[in-house]
Amino acid sequence: MSRNHEVNLSVAVQYINYPLDLVVKDAPKQKLVVRVSSPGFQILFYHIFNFKKLTLDFTNANIKVYENSKELFWLLNSKRKKILEILGSSMQIINIEPERLSVNFYDKNKKKVPIYLQEDINLEYGFWYQKTIEIIPDSIYIYGVRHKLDSINMVYTENIMINNLNKSKIIDVSLLEIEEVKKKEDKVRVKISVEPYVEENIEKEIIVRNLEDKYKIKVFPSKVFVKLKISKKHYHLFSENDFTIELNAEKMNSDVDLIYVEVNNLPSFIEIDRIYPEKVEYLLIKN
Repeated sequence: MSRNHEVNLSVAVQYINYPLDLVVKDAPKQKLVVRVSSPGFQILFYHIFNFKKLTLDFTNANIKVYENSKELFWLLNSKRKKILEILGSSMQIINIEPERLSVNFYDKNKKKVPIYLQEDINLEYGFWYQKTIEIIPDSIYIYGVRHKLDSINMVYTENIMINNLNKSKIIDVSLLEIEEVKKKEDKVRVKISVEPYVEENIEKEIIVRNLEDKYKIKVFPSKVFVKLKISKKHYHLFSENDFTIELNAEKMNSDVDLIYVEVNNLPSFIEIDRIYPEKVEYLLIKN
């Protein structure tokens, strides 16, 4: 194996210092083909033991400017010394393919878009959301060519699937990739706050407001049944007088004898699950 052989060897490439103001148009070439003349044992040694890469620094690349784009490139003949350090000093380089290695970029535009959380979350019975699910950050900048950015109105997360959730969670969720678009953030933090609630069934008298003095009114029925959900940790604060069930006489007219009841002054720790009936009959009588 002592005589020289001519062979093609593959040399891996790595890139550093990508320009922040540009977006890569096409995936850069990851390997070079170098034709060498070398003793056979050196070729075998290279194939088995060599894991070095040729490092190309964008800050040292040549630049060719086009309208709305740039080409950054290296003339690889000028990299012969570095390539030879990778191959081994006993090898002789015959030629390098490609002779010119280019990476094409678009001029970068940016746009701020909201994050859309894809989720399939089911809470355990007796639990509810303590507050709206938080996404941190709830919006990010995306970078790319203008016509592409104009077509994007949000960035989607991967789908979260949780069954029978009964405690608060903080989850890091990956953002889905968008073709030809770059972003600095790969993940967002999702805060899911839940708490137990207590169910309560009560009967409430209907109050009529804004009734003109020239009328009196009869309501059928005069009371409604209300099913409530109350935060367990605030249940000690609950009173049936915390809120009112009302009819607004300003919304009544002679052509309709049914009207929806309204809830007023409902505390934040109480949620109306159901009102029965939700519409009542009324009769306006002139004094």
